[in-house]
Amino acid sequence: LHILYCDEHICVVNKPSGILSVPGPRRNPSIANLVYEILNPPIDIDQMVVHRIDMDTSGVLVFALTELALRQLHDDFRSRRVKKTYEALLAGHFRKATQVEIDVALERDPYHPPFMRRYWEPQRSATYSRQFSQIYQPSAQAHLPVSRVHMSPHTGRTHQLRVHAAALGYPIIGDDIYGFEGEGDCGVNSTILDQLIPNRMSLHQQLQELQLPLCLHAKQLCIFHPFSGAPMIFECEAPF
Repeated sequence: LHILYCDEHICVVNKPSGILSVPGPRRNPSIANLVYEILNPPIDIDQMVVHRIDMDTSGVLVFALTELALRQLHDDFRSRRVKKTYEALLAGHFRKATQVEIDVALERDPYHPPFMRRYWEPQRSATYSRQFSQIYQPSAQAHLPVSRVHMSPHTGRTHQLRVHAAALGYPIIGDDIYGFEGEGDCGVNSTILDQLIPNRMSLHQQLQELQLPLCLHAKQLCIFHPFSGAPMIFECEAPF
């Protein structure tokens, strides 16, 4: 367990990919279990959970160790005082400007539950909510058909960054759900994808040969300490 910071109120860890953030329905082993077993906080394991990242995503994760910390951090996440930055490798060389704001509505994919997809007709939905992400500092990797970028979700929906990247035509490397030939189509049909990425199939073949895991990493988390109110920044390097 790689602990970045720990005191009586919070524990911040660097979660490796391939392990759950919190126990699943079958109570599978998770990072939360490890933190609970090592620190034995005075609250239940379910009360430690402030946020989570996907099993195959690595990076910074904070847990509450007291009820006060849980309440305050929950409030901060809901009010968007918490700032999150991810690092990712995207398929293809990113041809956009140095900074791109993505305003794309998402919905549950009725054909591939529990995946998400782009929602094309938000005006017809009473439950429509706009989802915002930002992609910036793109850097093409000259020796590979990929781009290294930073991504910030300004809202928080399941798989938001993964769907937003795929909807732009630059799926995250190693994404077997929303990537090329993935199980979920992110709500963008193959005709549109062929227009966005004329060399889609040859690019897909090149990336398959690399055999890379999901290249999405929660690089930086900016929070306020739940007891002192002091701003805190936690950062760890991507493993890819």
